[in-house]
Amino acid sequence: MKSKQAQKALSTLGRRRAFELLESIRNEPKRFKELENLIPNKRTLSVRLQEMAAAGLIEKTHVKKGREYLAYKPTQTGEKLLLFLEFI
Repeated sequence: MKSKQAQKALSTLGRRRAFELLESIRNEPKRFKELENLIPNKRTLSVRLQEMAAAGLIEKTHVKKGREYLAYKPTQTGEKLLLFLEFI
């Protein structure tokens, strides 16, 4: 991870509930509706997801479980950051 990218990722992760969002999608992609349990305000959740995507921590993906739907999952950078934070 490059220095500026790392700074942006860590700064974004420091935002309210960002770490919890990233942790919650770690093992399984989740829909927007499922993430509302962490941040009930739709506007705040939407902004936080946009910030995290811009920082390279999460991405949207197509999931096929019965029906196809869009969900959020960590990027490779997001997963590496979670692994790193386990050791702190």
